Amino acid sequence: MTASDFVRRALTVLAVAACLLVVGGAAEAKFTGIGSAAVQVGTASMVAPTAVTGKWACRTSIVTEGVTFTVTGFDDAGPTGASYRYQVFRNQGTTAVHTMTSMTRSATVATPTMGVDGTATTWTLTVQSVLGNWTSPVWSKKISCPALSSANGNL
Repeated sequence: MTASDFVRRALTVLAVAACLLVVGGAAEAKFTGIGSAAVQVGTASMVAPTAVTGKWACRTSIVTEGVTFTVTGFDDAGPTGASYRYQVFRNQGTTAVHTMTSMTRSATVATPTMGVDGTATTWTLTVQSVLGNWTSPVWSKKISCPALSSANGNL
């Protein structure tokens, strides 16, 4: 290695070191202001719908039965933006025979027709508010349809 190679390499190392010092100083930051963000935090709770209004009607024939619930409105004191889940259960069952979701507080919920069982059938309508992954307690109404005959009433 010649003397000029040695000098050139030494100058290159010094230039790189100087650049790192200058660039490092330029990247330094300092926060001096004092302040806070204006954030308001509140709570909301999901509550069961109340004052549900509407009608129900039993649908029967010799071999099938079903029910239609017509919800015309209800009160929801929970947070805004909720959707509503309507479910119908048959004879105290734990599996809904019909489920629908609506963004409004009114709906017509009609079950599919099913084979008659020869006895009075108990139907339960539930209404529940849903907001994201949150759900309210359910409002429910049980009605009874006599065997092989029609009936109707108010919710």
